[in-house]
Amino acid sequence: MEIILEHDLWRLRQIRGNFDDFVTMFLNFAMESPEDAYKYAVTLTALTLLLIVSLGAKTREKLESIANEIRELTDELELYTLTFMVALEGNEEENKAVTTARSPEELRKALEAA
Repeated sequence: MEIILEHDLWRLRQIRGNFDDFVTMFLNFAMESPEDAYKYAVTLTALTLLLIVSLGAKTREKLESIANEIRELTDELELYTLTFMVALEGNEEENKAVTTARSPEELRKALEAA
């Protein structure tokens, strides 16, 4: 859930504060890599549907199966998030790490500040 939330919050921050660059980056992504754009849309849709289905899972085995699929898809979503962040930054100097995060909370704070 953290990865999904991080992705959605990042997108919302970009829409709110960096709309023109965000839309341009997204349109370029769709035009230059239509297969990847399609896979991204399928990943988001599949995650949504899996989360809905997980609410009705009757057995532990079924829930575990759904959780495994969600894990795989969130790994893909995380790669898309990082790719979009780098594409939007554009400047390689800005993408260099200044410090190493010691916890997920530190990483989240650093990403929110960026």
